[in-house]
Amino acid sequence: MSPMLSNITAGWGPGITGGVLQAENDLSICWNQYTRETEDHAIEHVKEHAVTIVMASGGYPGVNIKKDYKISNLGNITESTIFYAGTKEKDGEMITSGGRIAGQ
Repeated sequence: MSPMLSNITAGWGPGITGGVLQAENDLSICWNQYTRETEDHAIEHVKEHAVTIVMASGGYPGVNIKKDYKISNLGNITESTIFYAGTKEKDGEMITSGGRIAGQ
């Protein structure tokens, strides 16, 4: 079996907490690798700037992560995309359930 690309992970700092490098054609490059097409593609980077700010729960990183705390005021953030992780909904409210809570 020939080697092939199965995963790309890029990050900086402890635990891959930095901003993600965005590309316009990343899916087509991955698809071409998956289908073993030999067409060579240069990465077309997104021209806009990006930054990731991670909100983490108390005790992170570690084993004593604080859970079941209400997360509030994220609805007040505009002109940004928020990615949630380590959260769950309880009684109609967003609460913590892990270490990394959200990234913007």
